Amino acid sequence: LPRIAGLATVQLNFLVNTILASRLSEGSLAALNYAWLLMLLPQGIVAQAVATAAFPTFSELAARQEYPALRRIFSASLRLIWYWTLPAAIGLILFGEPLVRLLLERGRFTPASTQAVVWSLQFYALGLLAHAMVEILAPLFMPSMIPRRRSRSERRPCCSMSCSACS
Repeated sequence: LPRIAGLATVQLNFLVNTILASRLSEGSLAALNYAWLLMLLPQGIVAQAVATAAFPTFSELAARQEYPALRRIFSASLRLIWYWTLPAAIGLILFGEPLVRLLLERGRFTPASTQAVVWSLQFYALGLLAHAMVEILAPLFMPSMIPRRRSRSERRPCCSMSCSACS
């Protein structure tokens, strides 16, 4: 359920953006879609790969209730995502125009189209780090990993995992 909620929020956000862009000038919706796809490239390569590799370890450690080890693996996975995603976001912001020009600008895709995609891409790139973190955070808090009925003292490892990731 947390995974569904996290991904639903991302998709709902994109849906609202799409509805708003569809009311703008011609080409706005296409620019938004191209920018979204370009932002998803580093997110898919880095965050989904790390989350896919870490999930079995999360599950095993949670099943054995080895919370210190789970916290350590979670923190390392999150740092790895930050290490690769932050430079990717900065790269998309700084080099978005040459990238879009190289990949898309031909035929009916004009320099004005490039500017529209780059403008959207820069805003999407600002959220890339948070979007990538959803991939590692959502599986960690799956109900199968954290039992529903826990005492207050048993819930502390989960809270401290979230807090320790920030350090």
